[in-house]
Amino acid sequence: MEVLTGIDSVWLASQPQGEDWSMEVVLLDQDGVKVYTRTEPLGYGWYSTSQWQPDELFRQYIPLPADLPAGGYTVSLRLVGSSAAPSTEDKEPLCSTEIYLHDQTEDQGQVSDQLDEYILQNLLIEAQSAWNTGDLEVLLSSLREKDALPPAPEWLAFGRELRQAASLAAQHEDWKRAYQLYLAAALANPTDAWAQRGLEQARRNYLLGDQA
Repeated sequence: MEVLTGIDSVWLASQPQGEDWSMEVVLLDQDGVKVYTRTEPLGYGWYSTSQWQPDELFRQYIPLPADLPAGGYTVSLRLVGSSAAPSTEDKEPLCSTEIYLHDQTEDQGQVSDQLDEYILQNLLIEAQSAWNTGDLEVLLSSLREKDALPPAPEWLAFGRELRQAASLAAQHEDWKRAYQLYLAAALANPTDAWAQRGLEQARRNYLLGDQA
């Protein structure tokens, strides 16, 4: 059995999807009685499966209620199509496994750290997806949400990538893009002094361009 406070899943698009799929989580107690169910759109509603590209991976986390009693459970995952009937009880689950829920009141600090980690991972996925699709507004929004959470090492490489793209935009004197990307790089890694300096230069040139 696994000791969990939520359901963490990774999905792979083997081909283009013509439908927006949701995942249904069903939790049964040791007597087989359903104690919890939740359906949530894959992609968290902002990056639906119809937008996924072939071979694209997406990670999704669903926390379980904190008031569930400690003990053993069986968790099942099902796919629900946007045009499907709400009830999927007659369909075979994609997978089922036994889990163990510990007493969450005894480990609130640990649980909080785990949730911060999952949130950061999902924000990184969201930010990278926005960057790959060129949506700088969503990118900056994701990074601003991340800014309130503890730093994580995996953001450093992403911050360097954004800073390099900002430097290229500055070389072409595209100061608006340079400003946005330096800002994104500084949010991804607040300790990056090069990003901070680039941000200040790009901000000055961007403002001067607006005044011209």
